[in-house]
Amino acid sequence: MSLAPDFVLAGGNVAVPGRIIRGGWVSVRAGRIEATGEGAPPAAVRTVDARGRFVLPGFVDTHMHGGLLYQMSAGRYDPARAAFDDADARIEEGFERVPRAHARHGTTSMLVTSGCQSREALLRFLRIGSRYAGRTERTGARVLGLDMEGPFVRNPAFAGALDPSNLLEPTPALLEAFAEAAGGQLRKILVAPEWGASALSTIRRARDFGIVCSVGHTGCTGDEFRSAVDAGAAVFVHFGNGPSSQDFKRGGAVDVCLEMRGRVAAELILDLHHVHPLWVNAFLVALRFQVLAITDATFLALAPDDVREAKFGPYTRILNEERTTVFLKDKPGMLSGSASTMDRMLGNLLTLFLYAPVGHVVGPIFDHPLSLDEALVRALPLFTETPARIYGQEKRLGRIEPGLLADLVLARIEDDGRRVSVGVDGVWVEGEPIPA
Repeated sequence: MSLAPDFVLAGGNVAVPGRIIRGGWVSVRAGRIEATGEGAPPAAVRTVDARGRFVLPGFVDTHMHGGLLYQMSAGRYDPARAAFDDADARIEEGFERVPRAHARHGTTSMLVTSGCQSREALLRFLRIGSRYAGRTERTGARVLGLDMEGPFVRNPAFAGALDPSNLLEPTPALLEAFAEAAGGQLRKILVAPEWGASALSTIRRARDFGIVCSVGHTGCTGDEFRSAVDAGAAVFVHFGNGPSSQDFKRGGAVDVCLEMRGRVAAELILDLHHVHPLWVNAFLVALRFQVLAITDATFLALAPDDVREAKFGPYTRILNEERTTVFLKDKPGMLSGSASTMDRMLGNLLTLFLYAPVGHVVGPIFDHPLSLDEALVRALPLFTETPARIYGQEKRLGRIEPGLLADLVLARIEDDGRRVSVGVDGVWVEGEPIPA
């Protein structure tokens, strides 16, 4: 006689690949999904009532800088001193607390992303972060590995909110130093292609280490972008919101990324400020939905209500009224990451699919009006399956499927006839519940 599952989520609307099982169930045993079905669930040690809610695969956020006033590579912002406490202990606290906070919003796996600090600060971030990546205890989102957005940007005009004083030319030797400090946990690194031969040799060396190279913060030509992809670059960082080259005459990074769809996955920040909603829709069609939904969350995500602005590096960052997006006070109109979470961004995308399914240039993005279930089936892979595949995790996570890790989200999805909101009632990482 087989043992009963450890628990069953029963009576919910279960998002399995390609469809929603209305009134379905998911059973979990030993941290993995055992089975899914509809109708009466199997007997289990414990049953969780999911009626009226959706059971989703856990979200995979592959570009996340922090939250709760922690910038993961810089420490914690202290409002009383209006300065960062950059002690090792504060960075360690960030790795303990921030994945837990984002998990409460449905993120069950993440890459932790650096800023553009000094070489010494980045090496320290990698050394500390390596101790948390791949940990087995499940008290928050799983840290799949580490990500570096700096320092391999060439042109300060394209640095955006990154500190231009810390830009460095990429070399295979410097990449190897970063990889060694990360102890095998460096998963992604940005390289601007306009560095030329040094960029291409670094991208090739990263591929040897199994590190995904990304392109962004770049003024490269179209030909330079093509060469970077041929060398192994595979991800475009926060596509469409800049700062990246676009040239209708010769082709820039944005233009050629669209041309090379299928070989490059593009990150989109879906707070509806970084990219206009009609361009979000247009890019989804142009990129054939080969898109990674990311938060690009900064230390101001999930910050206390009485903190609205703070200085980090050379710039003062300020939250918008909705507390979803960060702007540079010193550079009007310049964005500096988000203060949003994956659940909120999923609600934004569902709203576009149901109530504004039109894109610049492309027109209607679907051939018929979508139901909520259809919209969810189209939207979820950007948050789950696609990032899992791009970072080599598709055999472990990203779908509700027997044998995969039981990373699950119990979500309230509410549609008021104008917009869709997503709230999170429960999260499990490898079958372990994350405390509310």
